[in-house]
Amino acid sequence: MLAHDHSLFPLDTLDWRKLDESDHMDKAWDRAKRTLDWLNPEMLTMEKRIRDVVV
Repeated sequence: MLAHDHSLFPLDTLDWRKLDESDHMDKAWDRAKRTLDWLNPEMLTMEKRIRDVVV
């Protein structure tokens, strides 16, 4: 679903390898974090693994 948001992943990006250098990936991660249940202790232990998949 995040990939459909052109403000997070702009189509006019010339070099997709440099997308990490922009704030787009941080914005995508912030949006993904809002959909997860962070009150679940197990989820907290998996945060890094989840972030690696999202961004």
